[in-house]
Amino acid sequence: MNTIRVAQWVFALIACGGLIFWLQLASENGFTPKTINLKEDSATQAKTASSRPLPRVPPTLAANEEETPQTYNLMAQLNEQWLEDAQNSDNAEDWLILAAASFQSTKKRETLLLKAYSLAPKHFLVNHQIMEHCLDKKESALCSIPYMDVLTQAAPDNGYIRLASASQAYANGDLEKALQMIQETASASYIDDYVVSYLRAIDESFQRSGIERGFMSLISYYSVVAIMSGQSYFAYYDMCKKQIGFNAAGWQKACYNASETLSQNIGSEMG
Repeated sequence: MNTIRVAQWVFALIACGGLIFWLQLASENGFTPKTINLKEDSATQAKTASSRPLPRVPPTLAANEEETPQTYNLMAQLNEQWLEDAQNSDNAEDWLILAAASFQSTKKRETLLLKAYSLAPKHFLVNHQIMEHCLDKKESALCSIPYMDVLTQAAPDNGYIRLASASQAYANGDLEKALQMIQETASASYIDDYVVSYLRAIDESFQRSGIERGFMSLISYYSVVAIMSGQSYFAYYDMCKKQIGFNAAGWQKACYNASETLSQNIGSEMG
């Protein structure tokens, strides 16, 4: 049941491999394209949470929003006790998992991510999950949160974070910075999309609710993690494809080099 996650890796590998093949072919034929400590202690969390203003996101779903029966289905189908515990938890990671399980409803997802952020504004995975959300939902109010500052300070050499920085710059119209970050991705010392960290967070969350490890819990782990990471790969592919199509200076070489690095390292954090 980890099909979605496998599909993400396959897509990322195909995207990188496709860019490499196309760029090699273009070069050979002279073709020119057309125009981390992941957690923080609870005292620091509480102090920072009380002093930092939050983005303007509704604390609850709007009264007229129809909440689909599938909103929490990934978790509720497995264990109702966990769902009840998580919704009464003061642990930010529980709320991250709830947010992932609520992917059908953007408003619900944003509300839950905001709750996680209010509990632990410096938590690495909280900021990483907001980053993943904003790569797909660039107009979200959550995107005003300085999540990238936390991520780049904690993991300055991670190529996955550099790709996200490139995508953020690209969305903001800063093509020079976007190109720079793609160039730096090629020299990244590692690529980590934090799948292992999310698996660990889900396992610990289930253990807090007394759920025994087993086949069904493993299925749930991978189903949720598949939704929690991977947006940087998709954004990178789209960005390179567009800029190479515009024949933008430096992008062909930068995307080729970054793709080679990614194709050699995607999933390497798994062991």
